[in-house]
Amino acid sequence: MISLRAHLLRLVASVSAVVLLLGTVPLQSFAAERTVSFSGYTWTVRNDLFDYPGPNFWGPTSDSVFVDAQGRLHLKIIKRNGNWYASEVYLPRSLGYGTYKFDIAPFRTDTNTVAAPFLYRDDTHEFDIELSTWGDPTDYAGQYVVQPWDLRGNMTRFPIKLAGAVSTESIAWSPASVAFSSVQNGKTIRSWNYTGANNFTPGLERVHINFWLLEDSAPSDEKTKEFIVNRFTFTPLVVAPTPLKKGKARR
Repeated sequence: MISLRAHLLRLVASVSAVVLLLGTVPLQSFAAERTVSFSGYTWTVRNDLFDYPGPNFWGPTSDSVFVDAQGRLHLKIIKRNGNWYASEVYLPRSLGYGTYKFDIAPFRTDTNTVAAPFLYRDDTHEFDIELSTWGDPTDYAGQYVVQPWDLRGNMTRFPIKLAGAVSTESIAWSPASVAFSSVQNGKTIRSWNYTGANNFTPGLERVHINFWLLEDSAPSDEKTKEFIVNRFTFTPLVVAPTPLKKGKARR
């Protein structure tokens, strides 16, 4: 979710980032576009100098984004060359209507980090599952959003404990609704069915998974953070054909 403050910072960040990068980040840090194979799909690794959300530097290197021998996707927030780097992957094509499931390994949220699987076309066409306390360690750690986030009825927050169990986060997308759910140990922790006006049609959206820092901050303990997704699955929506009406027999 891009906050109001983040929108106001966008112009400042776009100018200052170039100056900062020239002095601190070697050019070889930004190599050619990488891909990783995860859960039967080829994902592109984000490689940006300094951009939103956050804003953040986005690290494409193999120590910050990789798939382990068990087939799990690892996204890390790492300090390199004096800067903290967030990480993100995305699919290169639309999958369309259907159910998107992300099995997330247990992890401890840091007050300054955001972990998010989401569907994204642009800033006003986006469905988010965001796991973060948004700078307040006493706040709820779960959030569902249909962008624009600041419209009434487009966001809901909920309590969820992420350190103790695998969390299966789902987005079931259809022409009529966007249904979110969080399941742990076979129990639905929270579900939310959005039927408002900001649903949209597929074609230009992509599946993303990212792990980033709020407002160009650092982890609260200044240590590397890791977000692991055990598995991603997609089940296309199957629409039953409309039965043909029986007409009168011709004589």
